[in-house]
Amino acid sequence: MEKYIQRSVVHLLDSAAEVKNDIYEAIYQKERSRVKMLFRQIIDVTEKESKCREVEESLN
Repeated sequence: MEKYIQRSVVHLLDSAAEVKNDIYEAIYQKERSRVKMLFRQIIDVTEKESKCREVEESLN
């Protein structure tokens, strides 16, 4: 799981650690809808199509 989360946030640069913490918090609290929302937000700010696909694969 760590691998997929890292691949999903690495391109966010300065905010990567914050987003990663948010994802782990949502997972720990078993808030699946929040995890999906966070990944959708990552996709929304991702510029490269190839990176978007990578993030989508991590979500599934």
